[in-house]
Amino acid sequence: MSDSEPTVNVCHSFTTTNSGPPNLGRTITPFFVLEEKVRSIASLDPSQQRLLLTMFSRHQTVFNELPGRSDKYVHVIQMHDTTPFVRKAYPIAFSLRPEVEKVINQMLELGVIKREASPFASPMTVVRKKDGSVRICLDARWANKQMVTDCEAPRPPEDLLQSFQSIRFMSTIDLRASYWQIPLCPESTQYTAFLFNGQSYTCQVLPFGLKTAVGSFSRAMDIILGPEVRQFTVNYIDDLLIVSDSFDQHLLHLDMVLTRLRDAKLTINQWRLVYRST
Repeated sequence: MSDSEPTVNVCHSFTTTNSGPPNLGRTITPFFVLEEKVRSIASLDPSQQRLLLTMFSRHQTVFNELPGRSDKYVHVIQMHDTTPFVRKAYPIAFSLRPEVEKVINQMLELGVIKREASPFASPMTVVRKKDGSVRICLDARWANKQMVTDCEAPRPPEDLLQSFQSIRFMSTIDLRASYWQIPLCPESTQYTAFLFNGQSYTCQVLPFGLKTAVGSFSRAMDIILGPEVRQFTVNYIDDLLIVSDSFDQHLLHLDMVLTRLRDAKLTINQWRLVYRST
């Protein structure tokens, strides 16, 4: 894009929508689930398991069945061309319609989408996931053509691994529907509109399919985690990778990461110890 091309930064402030994020206090993952997970790790001795569980107990609200909603970062969609467009909705198989309607209602309840008029409309696509459920996606190709490119990208995991002389512990944290935890600037939601049953909906959170989503999510993690935590943590799509030289250090690192996530009102799906050097 040339310097002469106009850009539109449409965000002024962030306010929660009426549908808003859900009450996460009702959907905390039961502690016995975490306990069973930790007790099953044969590479940790009983003392290490107890220390890990004690630390997790301080952050139990982070382990949740629903996605949170960050109050530390807002995604802004910048357009170099704000000409409205309306793309014809794709047909949905009659057999899928009950499932799609159910997912649409769930997204409304979670505040992920909202009934809202917009001069823009991208097609909605329906994807069957491995577990048999359906996922609603946005075919954002037309919006992406008019969107200012964001070239930022997450740090390669290899860079983090090479910065440690020795790695004895490595964990991953899987964020719960990661992009859904990043709110959109209210003035940006119009660019994410789609039609279903003739009704217009807009995304209230960062949708998959935007060409700026990866860069924006990486920037959000930089802000939420901070430079100190970033020294031993890197994000890759939904996962955070945490590396340490010792168990005590890994316990501290995990505590710091979970504290930052909790303070930013983010939630996680699961934690896994993926490597332990003997």
